[in-house]
Amino acid sequence: MIQYTQFLNAIGTYLDLLELDAHIQLHQKMMDNNKDEIEVYQRLKNRKDPYQQEKDAILENNPIENGKEILSMWGFVQNYLLDNPKELNTLYSSKKGRRELPVYALCQEIVKYDIAFYDMYCFLIHHNLYNPNFEYGFSDEPFFTMLPIDPIEQFYQINQMVVAHLETNFHILRNGSDVIEWALHYLSTSKDTITRDYWENYIMTAIKGNCSLLDSKRYHGVFSLEVKPSIFCIMQHSHLESIHSYLLSEQGICKQIENALYPSLERDKAIDFYIERIEDTNIKKKLYRLKTQAK
Repeated sequence: MIQYTQFLNAIGTYLDLLELDAHIQLHQKMMDNNKDEIEVYQRLKNRKDPYQQEKDAILENNPIENGKEILSMWGFVQNYLLDNPKELNTLYSSKKGRRELPVYALCQEIVKYDIAFYDMYCFLIHHNLYNPNFEYGFSDEPFFTMLPIDPIEQFYQINQMVVAHLETNFHILRNGSDVIEWALHYLSTSKDTITRDYWENYIMTAIKGNCSLLDSKRYHGVFSLEVKPSIFCIMQHSHLESIHSYLLSEQGICKQIENALYPSLERDKAIDFYIERIEDTNIKKKLYRLKTQAK
């Protein structure tokens, strides 16, 4: 237990340093670009200095310059977590944003800065040592929407495992946005084939998993909200032929019936929209029975 606590504090401190350093570098770059603008330069410096001071204070008490020491502790920790999965509920109090983070969230964020933690990230995912719905982002974003994607080739397959997790809850919003609409945005703005393929597979995996395109109820933190069902944007989006074919197949339709959890008038409109695109009369009847006025 003591060794695990030491590890959690070490990996948490390392993330604090990485995030502080990212802020310092960003502000320094902006300062370098505004050397001739004295007032702008000074404002940027005033913003950068507290980050530098906080980083120096951490290093004074925790001289962690890289992740090698933390990685050397991993052999013990991975076996300890397999034997004591309840320790995943132990949280580290981060300096940036004052967030309470478990080890899997710490690792997920660190690997975005330091790829040396990739094997640790994969181990936690492969052994189901994480909660895909843990909301730790600054706007209550859940773990499954905070996945690292650079380099995308390296994270492609492991991230699909998170999306396909049996407990992944697509009713949770990501920073106020429906997850499917968020993924569609990145699909539409993708600059290369592998990135487009990644986001298309993200959407397909979600739909074959627990994602309801018909429900209008979504959650943001402790609040429940009504949003426009994502079936509309999916079916009206071009170049998603494989997803459209799946959604219009008996398997895809039955999966959407299974995933629909929350009756509402908005969902009724989505069901009508869906029914119009389906030819099988028996499947149409199954969908129609979902409608609130038919119950």
